[in-house]
Amino acid sequence: MRFGYRPSRLLGAVHSGGNVVFSPDGNTLYSPVTNRVVVFDLIRHVSTMLPYEHAYPIRRVAVSPNGRFLLTVDIGGYLFLGHVSRGIILCRMRLKRPNKVRDLVFSPDGQFFAVTQDRQFQVWRTPGAAREFAPFVLHRTYGSHGDEIVSLAWAPCGQYLLTGSKDLTVRIWSLHPLPPAVFTPATLSGHRDRIVGAFFSASGPVEARDPPLLSDGAAGSPPSLPPSLPPPSTPNGPDTVWTPPRSSSLSSLRIYSIARDGFLYAWVIDPSTQTWKCHDRHAFQKSRRAHVVSVCYHAISSPLPAAAATAPSPGTALLVVGFSDGVFGLYDLPTGAVVHTLSVSSGQIGTVALNLTGEWLALGCASLGQLLVWEWQSETYVLKQQGHAQAVNAVAYSPDGQVMATGGEDAKVKLWSTASGFSFVTFTAHDAPVTALAFLGSGQAVLSASLDGTVRAHDLLRYRNFRTLTTPAPTQLLSLAVDPSGEVVCAGSSEPFEGWVMSQEGSPVSPGLGDEPGRKSQLIETHAHAADVLAVAFRPDGKELCVATLNGLLTCWDVAEGHEIRVLDGKRDLQGGRGHYDKISASAAAAAKHFTSLAYTADGSCLLAGGRSKFLCIYHLETKALVRKFQLSHDRSLDGVVDKLHSGKVGSDGLPLLGEDAGEDSGEDGGEDEALPGAKRGVDGSKRRLRAEVRVSCVRFSPTGREWAAATPQGLLVFGLEEDMQFNPMELDVAATPAAVREKIREGQVGMALVMAGQLNEEIVLLEALDAVPPGWENLLLLTRALPPSLAPRLLALVAKHLPRSPHLSFLLSFSLALLHTHGQVLRRDPAKHAPHLRAMQRAILKFQEDVGKHVDSSTALLNLLMAGEGGREEWKEDGEGKT
Repeated sequence: MRFGYRPSRLLGAVHSGGNVVFSPDGNTLYSPVTNRVVVFDLIRHVSTMLPYEHAYPIRRVAVSPNGRFLLTVDIGGYLFLGHVSRGIILCRMRLKRPNKVRDLVFSPDGQFFAVTQDRQFQVWRTPGAAREFAPFVLHRTYGSHGDEIVSLAWAPCGQYLLTGSKDLTVRIWSLHPLPPAVFTPATLSGHRDRIVGAFFSASGPVEARDPPLLSDGAAGSPPSLPPSLPPPSTPNGPDTVWTPPRSSSLSSLRIYSIARDGFLYAWVIDPSTQTWKCHDRHAFQKSRRAHVVSVCYHAISSPLPAAAATAPSPGTALLVVGFSDGVFGLYDLPTGAVVHTLSVSSGQIGTVALNLTGEWLALGCASLGQLLVWEWQSETYVLKQQGHAQAVNAVAYSPDGQVMATGGEDAKVKLWSTASGFSFVTFTAHDAPVTALAFLGSGQAVLSASLDGTVRAHDLLRYRNFRTLTTPAPTQLLSLAVDPSGEVVCAGSSEPFEGWVMSQEGSPVSPGLGDEPGRKSQLIETHAHAADVLAVAFRPDGKELCVATLNGLLTCWDVAEGHEIRVLDGKRDLQGGRGHYDKISASAAAAAKHFTSLAYTADGSCLLAGGRSKFLCIYHLETKALVRKFQLSHDRSLDGVVDKLHSGKVGSDGLPLLGEDAGEDSGEDGGEDEALPGAKRGVDGSKRRLRAEVRVSCVRFSPTGREWAAATPQGLLVFGLEEDMQFNPMELDVAATPAAVREKIREGQVGMALVMAGQLNEEIVLLEALDAVPPGWENLLLLTRALPPSLAPRLLALVAKHLPRSPHLSFLLSFSLALLHTHGQVLRRDPAKHAPHLRAMQRAILKFQEDVGKHVDSSTALLNLLMAGEGGREEWKEDGEGKT
């Protein structure tokens, strides 16, 4: 069994704060979720997650103009420069004012990026290709605002910057020091509320240059700078006066600034006095109770496709304004005309973004965990997702592994597609947190148990709650199990601790199985443990049972014989992590660690266990060995992640100092309401003073064995096998080389060449060997019978990938049919894995049929027109050679 699992997706949460940004092509959306970044592909409708994570929740995200790099900064001040396609961190640093970062923006050419630091902001050079001890080089530090800077914007030429602050002013800065005759920093004042955003108007297209990190030259060579930029170092130091080109003049630009009260000011340069003045003013405030929370400016450089009557024309701009009452507005600048308004949420819209063409609007609401992409011209949703408002308690896989169900503290049950990672239905029938989930054997319904004392059955065909099971006496249900036929349901309750066996008809089969002597007689057999039992799990074949107890032990029992098979001690494996209020060290606190959820692998050889710890463990049962240990999160804002607390933030009694337990982020507005003392559950978890504890509520293995999921306070973390490896050999020997494969093809040994190419598992070599296969049904059958079964899935995936654009449609379909005839039983063992390839082949065939049908219909219509036209009709004559 393979154990190369790594975090691949984060479900149950789509947006938790910060800003969302589009990629430069407008087809990808990046959304921060706690300390990770979730990537939404809006074309393929797939969500993924970048492999790396921050030490604290992410506050700001910025994408480079070429779309290859991603800048992220968290509330702890750690700034990462990551490579998007490779999913790795290239450079990192920590800012001096960690909790004062409000904006982060790349320059239009990608050579610089600017970041706010309380009342100051800094401009840094993008790291170069050469390896350096300090890759981030500070260009300049600016600062003269009287309060915190909340907005940054670059001029289209990339030579000037614009800042908006809470001191109600907007200031203009130059990237490089300029003579006073050329440029003087200006201050724009007049707003009556704090600034939310300030922008330069676009004067024309700007060439997006690759930063030095992407230069194709040799490592260590000096990067080439654009003509408008000065060299990195000069004899007089970084403050050398530099004269900008004429194209960077500010006289052709207009500045827009919008405040929290909804008033937008347009600023232009007065030709007579050469000073900035307010040229126009617009009011966007919808009501007295609502205020502006987020804004986004986008210039229109080309006509919008299929534009509506109110669509802006080229040369104008779009402004998106998000309000605190869940309403957003789309406005045309410079006229200020309303283009589109819509109410999309009951919470405030904390972030807005526009794609490259200006057709799609991204809206994020962190308080409700909502993320929307709205196409305003057609008034349709491109993406509409909402995660659980609170922690995820339970998770379950469908029998075929294609659907995943989650239940959370918000009393909701959500269904997710394992192929795309999107939620497609939400059930809200429960009135209390959902504690357990189970699918029926047919996979057509999912059952959920809740603290409201009910077990509800949800239909996956009509998406409705079709049956509700209750206990005779009101009680809180904690666990759930269903037999393979789906007729008998068993639920466990707390206070009193009893087990209830019910039928799908709703009548109790047993009045309750508890600890009383009379009720114990109803059990087949009982086994005592030295500590409280917390979790149980059956092996897939039903012959073995594993029990987790409070003392950190895992005990395996033989179901048929009723005796103990093996005992695994997991206390040392769970060791690590000190709580914020713990008065003892992390090693001493390991005695209280234990497992609360268990899951067997598909083959039953290994066991996945998680509980009150930051670690998840996979054990090999026969050898009693720990195979892999995964750390759930490195987010230090969670309780129990670090092993040692900061000595400067802990008093002499071992408890945190006053004000240090409120977390790293105190909010932008301040004055949030606090939860009741000692409360660990609330509607808005971000307003609590008690930190969330890193733990696992539930773990489940997929029936396919290729992934498993863990329910955590941050969401549902899915670990999958690495499938993007470029080189993954199968039964490789020294004789299998690309040259040897081509030699076998020249010799006519196509079957051997195909086997050797499969051992290499390189796509180009496989295609060469597949193209050399001789056509003919008999030849294909003989060839596929000689292939090893392990090569069949790889060949099927290869055919499905290249079928839509290959001219050899008939040959590939015949080869696929022969492959299914020969190795159909092997492919049927994992239908969830191979079904996407078969569906892709079906789509390609239907597309080809549609294209051919269009040509045939058009040709037939043209022939009929020619035959029926006046003067073009000719009589059909028969001669010895046929009709003419």
